[in-house]
Amino acid sequence: MTKRKTLNVGVKEARALGREFAAAWKRAAKGKAARAPAEAIYFADFASMAKFLTPRRLELVQTLRAMGRATVRALAQKLKRDYKNVHGDVQLLKRLGLIETDGARIHVPWDVIRLHTEISAKPARRAA
Repeated sequence: MTKRKTLNVGVKEARALGREFAAAWKRAAKGKAARAPAEAIYFADFASMAKFLTPRRLELVQTLRAMGRATVRALAQKLKRDYKNVHGDVQLLKRLGLIETDGARIHVPWDVIRLHTEISAKPARRAA
């Protein structure tokens, strides 16, 4: 049985990322083995995530995953979208790490992409 490659995409505050880094540093300082890295892409806030991962781009990723390896032109034809717009989306999604290039073909290297975010109340600030 092969392990499924999973990419976690979500929102995580810089403070939380800092805590994770500090915990990993302390673990290494104590001589403990590092935990296996999780493949993840985090955005600072939901608005940023929504700006980059639009419904059309998510549809592109889903369609490409179903197609396997394909050219940008074939993907644009399958999506019934303009080549130039699909090419721009592909370039952005490659920079984010959601898709990869294999020569002239592109593909989704992930078996599963999990999108997640948490909504919680921010702590109230105390008046000075």
